[in-house]
Amino acid sequence: MQRPHRSNKGSRAEGGPCTVGYPYRTPFEYDVAGVVTVPTKSPKFTAGDVVRLQSRLPAYHEAGHAVVARAMGLIVESVTIDASSGHQGHTRLQPDDELLSNVDLMRAHVVCTLSGVAGWAVAFGEMGRSPGIDKLMRLAHEGAPTDLVAAQRLLIEELGYDERDAPRAVTENLELALHVAGVLQRQIQNVGAALLATPTIQGDELERILKGHDWSAQRSVARELLGLPPA
Repeated sequence: MQRPHRSNKGSRAEGGPCTVGYPYRTPFEYDVAGVVTVPTKSPKFTAGDVVRLQSRLPAYHEAGHAVVARAMGLIVESVTIDASSGHQGHTRLQPDDELLSNVDLMRAHVVCTLSGVAGWAVAFGEMGRSPGIDKLMRLAHEGAPTDLVAAQRLLIEELGYDERDAPRAVTENLELALHVAGVLQRQIQNVGAALLATPTIQGDELERILKGHDWSAQRSVARELLGLPPA
């Protein structure tokens, strides 16, 4: 198996950390009809709700990456969001050579690459909204295109997908990421809330947050969905 290109999301320099996360924009910087309207006519979804949701999206994006990475068994060194702009963040992973040689882990890593977008869905869910897979894909193309590109390149270069089949496979893996995020919803919410309070979380603090509530059952279900053996 070839090593991932080091410029890819989820790739790393030789001996250096693996970074999951790229600059992205929140969906509210675009006209996303049918997902959120500002001002909204719905009395259940106020302009204040929109502001709160917008503030959560960057944190939940990185929380999605970090929590799924830990469910996979990867070591997270740190998780960061840019509190000043809210347009970028990253999750730094400890180098793991098994990731480069284990096909099952690489398949799971594709899902992890898309789990930031799935984290958005958790944030929407807190506000009583669900964008659905089609609208979520639109959000991803507009707000986090590098996530989609990175997942597609992993599928083609590491898992042998034909370029014509890769876009459909990305959508399928995003659907799987949504299922995994649903299982790990509480953990994503807890890590997202911590990032809103402190824009950078180190790995040991992430472990403390995750272990604050026993998540062994959720992790086992998530690993099963990812096609991985029990931890």
